[in-house]
Amino acid sequence: MRDVSHKVDQLTACGLSHVEAVRWCSLLNDWGWIDDALVRWQKITSELLTPSTPFAADELMYEWNYAQHRQQQLPCPAWSPRAEEVEATHLAHWMKSLGFSAYEALHEWSVHHPEEFANKLAEALAIRFHSPAVRYCDTSSGVEHTQWYAGATLNIVESCFQANDEAVAIILGDLDNKLDYLSYGQLKALTARVANGLAELGVKPGDRVAITMPMTADAIAIFLGIIAAGCSAVTIADSFSENEMAVRIEITQPKCIFIQDEIMRGGKAHGLFAKIAMHQDLRAIVLR
Repeated sequence: MRDVSHKVDQLTACGLSHVEAVRWCSLLNDWGWIDDALVRWQKITSELLTPSTPFAADELMYEWNYAQHRQQQLPCPAWSPRAEEVEATHLAHWMKSLGFSAYEALHEWSVHHPEEFANKLAEALAIRFHSPAVRYCDTSSGVEHTQWYAGATLNIVESCFQANDEAVAIILGDLDNKLDYLSYGQLKALTARVANGLAELGVKPGDRVAITMPMTADAIAIFLGIIAAGCSAVTIADSFSENEMAVRIEITQPKCIFIQDEIMRGGKAHGLFAKIAMHQDLRAIVLR
């Protein structure tokens, strides 16, 4: 009883009401017969924890559940898919279409039959080639010099827009937890706008174009637009310091850079363009 009372006190200290804390402890006691910590954690997360649960209570339940695992230095996964979730994945459906019932069997087949594996993979992903591959996996020069899809030409962006234009491509969330949606048609239009804009600036296929900004819808369209234009995207983390960005720019020598003027972190605005302002010879496309 003392242990239960102590746990109740700990849970209430995390923000739960006394009634809720007692209920949780009662359920934990009922689930004590479950030896598998992962199975027990799945039950906890599905029947107890909710988005409104105080994070401190989530963390406490996690630590209680995996206490023995911690002592034995075993993995303590915060999430693992259920069997029905695994069965619903694209990989599971593809495995079944190939006649495999276990991932290990698929992996073994891919190792021993890489040419067939690469061919089937391209088919499953519906990759659009301008000209087909002569060999899907050429290891004639040794595995350390493998040539994938030898002889093929493509622009991978074309394979990204095979869904209906009205289908949702991106779900956007803002700082107020409001959701917005961008369709494939809208994303395609933004991507084309970026690619055409680069061509108007004189950027040619094969040139390097840098991008540094948070993962927004604009950033995705810009990245796809760079690739659609036949250029190489140089991604630079927006968390980098001024000196770190300077090193990347010096190494890659991009023709231009897409960048935000500032980013929001912790409710505060932080200058981003200011970090590269010293590079006056580098054309910058600044998003506000």
